[in-house]
Amino acid sequence: MSAAGSLSASIALAEILSLSRQEAFEAAHIAEIEEGGGLGDVSALHKGGITVRKKAGLPPVGKVMRIDGEPEVVLCVVGRRMLTKSILSNPSKAKKINASGSKKVSELVKRPSIYRFMELSAQFSVESGLASRRIQGAMNAASKLGMASMSMLGNSVFAIGDTSGLVQVLSDFGDTYACRVDTRGPRLL
Repeated sequence: MSAAGSLSASIALAEILSLSRQEAFEAAHIAEIEEGGGLGDVSALHKGGITVRKKAGLPPVGKVMRIDGEPEVVLCVVGRRMLTKSILSNPSKAKKINASGSKKVSELVKRPSIYRFMELSAQFSVESGLASRRIQGAMNAASKLGMASMSMLGNSVFAIGDTSGLVQVLSDFGDTYACRVDTRGPRLL
C-alpha cells in the first residue's frame, strides 16, 4: 500500500510539473527505499498485473516479469497494521526473509504461473516466520475453496478460487473485499 500511495502521488505531481512517467517512478522508488516502506514494491507496480522482480532496481535497470492471469482476488484484513519498516530493519528477520525469498523467486522464474506463485508465496510466508497463527488459519480455511497466501508485508491474506465462497469463509477472519487484478498499470484516471 505504501508503494501504491507513493506512486499515485508522484504520478499526479509529475503530471502537474510536466515530468516523465519514468521520473515519477524514480521519485516513488527512492522515497520507498529511503523511508523503509519497502525494497522494490514500486518496481513491481511498473507493468501492472501479477509480477515478480527478476533483478533488483527500477526498470529499465531492474527486471520485472509479468505472470499471466487476471484472476478475481479476495482480500482479507486479518489483524492490525504491520509496519514494513519494523520488519526490514530487524537484521535477523531480514536475513530469514531474504534467504527464503530468493529461493522462492528463483523457483517461480523457472516455472511462472499464477498457481505456482500462490503456492510459493504461501510457503514463503510460513518459512520466513512472517505468517502469524491467525494468518495461517485464514490461509488454511481458504485452501478448501482455492489458494491463499499472506500479503507482504501485512496482516492480510489474498486468495483466488471460488470468489463468493472465499468472501464468506474469510469474513470470519476480518474485513473482506473482492477485486480484480489490474493489468494496465499505474495511470491517471
